[in-house]
Amino acid sequence: MTVELNPDSLASRFRATQVANLSDAAAVRAAVEDHQAMLLCVLETILERFERDPAYALLDTKMDILSGKDFPDDDELRGKRSVFAWIQGRGLEALAGHARWVAGLESLSPDQRDSLASRIAKALKAVTDRMEQLRAANAGRLSFMMTLQGRPLHLDAQGRVVAKPPRRDAPAGFSDLFHAKGLGAAAALLGDAGRLRTAEERFQRVCGEIRAGRFVTDQEALDPKNPVRPAPGRHSLGPRMIAIGGAALFAELTGSRRYRDVGLEFVEHVLRFHAHLPGAADAPGEDYDVWEFVDDRGLPYREEGGAVRSDPGHATEFAGLSLKFLRVCETAGLWDAADAEKVRTLRERLGRVLVRNFANGFSRSGIGVCKAFDLAARRAINTDMPWWPLPEALRAAAEAWAVAPPEARAQFAEIGRRCSNAFLRHFVRPDRRLMANQTVGADGRPVAVIPATPDADPGYHTGLSLIDALRVWSSPACGCYSRK
Repeated sequence: MTVELNPDSLASRFRATQVANLSDAAAVRAAVEDHQAMLLCVLETILERFERDPAYALLDTKMDILSGKDFPDDDELRGKRSVFAWIQGRGLEALAGHARWVAGLESLSPDQRDSLASRIAKALKAVTDRMEQLRAANAGRLSFMMTLQGRPLHLDAQGRVVAKPPRRDAPAGFSDLFHAKGLGAAAALLGDAGRLRTAEERFQRVCGEIRAGRFVTDQEALDPKNPVRPAPGRHSLGPRMIAIGGAALFAELTGSRRYRDVGLEFVEHVLRFHAHLPGAADAPGEDYDVWEFVDDRGLPYREEGGAVRSDPGHATEFAGLSLKFLRVCETAGLWDAADAEKVRTLRERLGRVLVRNFANGFSRSGIGVCKAFDLAARRAINTDMPWWPLPEALRAAAEAWAVAPPEARAQFAEIGRRCSNAFLRHFVRPDRRLMANQTVGADGRPVAVIPATPDADPGYHTGLSLIDALRVWSSPACGCYSRK
């Protein structure tokens, strides 16, 4: 018998708990319960929306968080006729991660855990099958936007959604990377060894194209203030950052040292070329600043007027994914004794990256993290605040806290406190089944800005990152961050 969790009941338990003092263990436990209620409510919503239209066979988060209404089916950009490969790939990874989380969640009954496991497995199987069909129809590739028949879509100069021809020789992009991770996570949960091997092959191919400089972002620019289109001589940290998350995932699933090697290579590359390490020559800003782009010489990319763009959310996401990667490899026994000093140094540096870039981006009003910060002028240049940097920084803070020496833990605990308070108060919507506003402005009010896709997050940023954070927050060793 299917036992469905009641989203209204879950939303009614939500209190947007604000933790004023980290020594208040009761308040921290209440905040943890708020995050758990949000995770379960969003998971139930994603599954319900998938199950209401089985023929669609794709994850459906096509809802306007501001209005609470679904996007019209005939909306060429936001409706169900536009399939965003990022959402499907991220959603597969998220659902598989939620399945592992709920399996050990003692607040659920055995029947609830079994029911969620069954429903997630059915969704994973259907979506992986459907995405393979779309890939086959698109010359073996995926695109940021596609029709329901798999034909690539993009925005023309007038902002209209138009079709473009498939390209088998198209360079690897984020759609390929997100889907390789999602397919691997889903295949492992479903026990599908063949598709897990396929996912590994696709992930390794993308990593090869990143190394060779052939990777090109496929993201369409849906926010005029967010420069995502490829530009000559400008190279982002993004591909390696997301691939570090992939290396952690595949290392955990397979225990293979090849993923230790690729993850370590990419962590060290970003720190070498995108971070202001102490003593670095010709580097703008302050120690452990992270800039988003480098030029063809590997130096910080300067925009017109001399700005050096940093995305503080990406910088803290990099720190969190890298710290998780180091932990996963340690748990899997992939570090040798000779690696101990290198791992210790990387953890220290990544913790400093988190502290510096969170300070750069977190608003003085305590609302959220700005989208862009100029490292040269030391000021925000895009004050919009997307939802995802807060849960990503929560993960990074938890991962850093868990490996920091006792005297260094307080700073990471404080970052976690600020992120939790801001996310629960300013982003999570009790009237929207605890889903999060995509973007708020400098005044804390929701704004109709699309950070990446119009589809709401399928439990990727607001799920996987928080699950990792709660692993630390709710552990006996942590004591709800009360032990400094």
